[in-house]
Amino acid sequence: MKIHKLTQALMLAGIASVTSYSYAADEMVNSADVNVEEKKKLAIEVITVSAQKRLETQQEVALTVNTFDAKSLSKAGAVDLTDIEKMTAGVTLDGESGHAANISIRGIGSNSISGLDPAVAVFIDGVVQNNVGSAFSSLLDIARVEVLRGPQGTLYGKNAPAGAINIITNSPDSIDFSGNLEVTASSWDTQEYKGTINVPLVEDVLAARVSGLYSKSDGYIYNEFLDKDANARERSAARLKLLYTPLDNLSATLNVNFSQSEVGNPLQLLGDNIYQYKSFENDQGLAEDDNEAISLEVDWELDSYEFTLISAYQEYDLTGPRDNDFSPAKVGEGGSILTIDQALVSSSHELRITSFDSDEFEFMAGLFYSNQELKGGSLFDNGAFNQNITGTDTTESFGIFTNNTYFIDEDWSLAFGLRYSDDRKSGTSKQIDNIVGEVDGRDSDHFDAFSGSLKLRYMPSTDRTYYVSLDRAYRAGGFNVVAPQHYKDAGFDKYDSETSNAIEVGSKILFWDDRFQLNTSIYYQTFDDYQSNSFLTEQAVAFAPFFVIGAPAGNIRVNGSDATATGAEIEFTALLSEQLTVSGSMAYNRIEVGDFDDIPTTFADAGYSTAGPVITDPRVLPGAGGNTSIVPVTSKSGEVLKGNPQFSANLFVEYKDVLANTNLDWFVRATAKYNGERDREILGSYVTSDLFAGITSESGKWNITAWAKNITDEQYVVYGNDADSSGLGVDVGFPSAPRSYGVTVGYSF
Repeated sequence: MKIHKLTQALMLAGIASVTSYSYAADEMVNSADVNVEEKKKLAIEVITVSAQKRLETQQEVALTVNTFDAKSLSKAGAVDLTDIEKMTAGVTLDGESGHAANISIRGIGSNSISGLDPAVAVFIDGVVQNNVGSAFSSLLDIARVEVLRGPQGTLYGKNAPAGAINIITNSPDSIDFSGNLEVTASSWDTQEYKGTINVPLVEDVLAARVSGLYSKSDGYIYNEFLDKDANARERSAARLKLLYTPLDNLSATLNVNFSQSEVGNPLQLLGDNIYQYKSFENDQGLAEDDNEAISLEVDWELDSYEFTLISAYQEYDLTGPRDNDFSPAKVGEGGSILTIDQALVSSSHELRITSFDSDEFEFMAGLFYSNQELKGGSLFDNGAFNQNITGTDTTESFGIFTNNTYFIDEDWSLAFGLRYSDDRKSGTSKQIDNIVGEVDGRDSDHFDAFSGSLKLRYMPSTDRTYYVSLDRAYRAGGFNVVAPQHYKDAGFDKYDSETSNAIEVGSKILFWDDRFQLNTSIYYQTFDDYQSNSFLTEQAVAFAPFFVIGAPAGNIRVNGSDATATGAEIEFTALLSEQLTVSGSMAYNRIEVGDFDDIPTTFADAGYSTAGPVITDPRVLPGAGGNTSIVPVTSKSGEVLKGNPQFSANLFVEYKDVLANTNLDWFVRATAKYNGERDREILGSYVTSDLFAGITSESGKWNITAWAKNITDEQYVVYGNDADSSGLGVDVGFPSAPRSYGVTVGYSF
C-alpha cells in the first residue's frame, strides 16, 4: 500500500493550518522589566546529546560521540550528510549519489545500494533507516546530528558494529510563531531553496512545523557523446511535524516525511578524461529514488519513569539504468546496459521505559520489532546475452534490551547493558536468461545473538571524564538473493552472521577556564566471520579504446574468517579569544582482514564451465580475456582494508567581529580536510579547503555568506574501485568536484 496520498493529505493539512492561523499581533512586551544581559563568560558551549537514549552532556557520555548542531552545520556549509566527513576525522561518507551511500566509521562500512544490512546504523528522530541512502537527501530543519563511534549493539541493534548516526530534527514549538528561509546559488547553475514555518495552533497544547526543500544542479561532468549534463541532479523534500501535549506529562509527535531525487550517474572510466570532466556513454542513465515515511512517538512520564513508544512505516523505491560499458557502444554492438530496481517497505516499533536521573541507579529496558521486505531486481543486456534476476528478501527482527548505570560514588560509575536479537530471514528469486532459461530459488534461515556493553567511568569533576568500555556487536547473516543462480549453486547463496568485540579507552577534558577541550580515545576491535561486500564477474572482454563486459557483475556479501581494527582519535576545540576559534580532529584507523577461507573458487562442482580458465585465488581479478573470478571489494587477505584512509584529519578556524560603525557582525571561516592513502591505486591522498565570509545582522534575523569550496581545485577520486576490485576489469569511479563558488542568503522571523 502506497502512503504518498496520506503524505500529501497530511502535508496539505499542515500547510492549511499554518496559513489559516491568525497570529496575535498585539503581543505586549514590558521593556521596563527587561534587564541588560550580563556579558557571558567565554567558555565552550555545553552540548546535550541523546546518544544513550537519554539526555546527557556530550562530555559525560562514556563513548566517542561527535555532535553537530544547526549552527555548526551552517558554519561548515553542510548541504547533505556527506558534508559531515569534512567536520570530523575517521568518518567517511561517500557513494555514487545520495541513494548509493557508503558510511564508514573507523574504517568499517558497507554500501547501501545492495540493500544488505549496513555496518553503520542510521536513525532519524529515533526511527531506524533500513536503507541508509534515504538519510542523504538533505539536511532539512536539523536540530543536531550525532555520530557515535564504535559498536552500539546494545541500544541500536544488529547493524551497528562500526557505530551509529542519529539525525534529530527540530520539534514544533507551541509558544512562539517562527520560521526561516534560505536561498543558495552556486556553480553549475546550482540552486537550493529551504524554508520552515512553526505555528502554535493551541498554546501549550498543539503546534505544527512544516519544512520544505528544492534543489537542482547541472553537475560538473558533461557527456560529450549525448551533448548533455552527466551528473545533473534534482531533489525535493518536505516534512510535517505535529506536536500534541494534552497533559504536562504526556506528548505525542506525528512525523511525516517525503523526499525524491533524480541523479545522473557520475561513475566514469578513470582515464585521461576524468579531470576534464567528460563522459561518453550512449545512455547516461538517471537514478530516481522516492522515500516516504510516517512515524508516531508518544512520551509519557509517570512517577519516576518515562515510557516511550515509537512506531514507524517507510517506503523506499529506487530505479535506474546504467551504461555498463561506459562507452558510446550500443547494446548489440559491444555495449551493455544494467538496470537496477529496488523497493523497500518496512515497519518498526520500539517500546522502552527509562528511569529519571538518579544519584544511585539509572535503568532502561525496551522491546523492538521490525518487519522489512526488500524487492530487488537487475536486468542486464548486451545484445547477445540478457539476464533478468528478481528477488524478495524478507526480514523479521525482534529485540529485547536493557541498559543501566550504577553510581558507585560521586566520581565512579559502572554502566552495563545487554541485548538479545532474533532475526528470521527468507528469500525467493527468479532468474530468466537466454542460456539457462528460467530458474527459481527459495531459502530461509534463523539468526540470533547476544550483544552488550560494560562501561567504567571516572568523573572527578564536571570538566574531566575518563572511561574504559567493552562492547559486543552483531550483524545477522542473510542471502544473496539477486546473485546469478550458478553463483548460488557454487556456494554464494548465503552468508553467516558477524560478531565483533571491542575495547576502548578514552578521556574528555576541559581546561584553560573551560576554553580548551581535548578528547582522546584508543580502541581495539576484533571481528569473527567478517562480512565483506564483493563482486562476481566473468568473461571480461577488451574492446579498445573501451572495455566491454561480456557478462554481468553481481554484488554479493561473503564472510572472511576474521578482521582486526585498531585506532586512535584526538579532537580539540580552543576559544583563543572572543573573536577567534580553532578546532580540529585526527584519526588513525587500521583494519586487517583475515583469509576468506569459505569462499568457493570454482564452479566446476556446480556443473558449470567458462570461456576461459577459472581463477583459483578469489582475491585476484585477472585482466580482460574471458576469465571468471570472485573479487572481495574490501581487501586481499592479510592486507589493510581498502577504500578508507588509515589517517585523516580536519581543521576549522573562525574569526568574527563587529563591523566598524555598524551593528553588523562579520565573519571569516576556513575548513581543511586531509584523507590519507586509501590502499587502492586510484584512491590517493588529498587535501581540500573551503572558505566562507559573510555578515549577520545584530539580531541574527538575516545573514549573507559568500563561499568557495575546494579552493585549491584539488583533483581526486571520491569513490571508486580499481580493476582488481571493480568487478568490471577496469578502473571506475567518479571525480571530485572542481572549485566552486556560491552565495547563501538566510532570513529568520
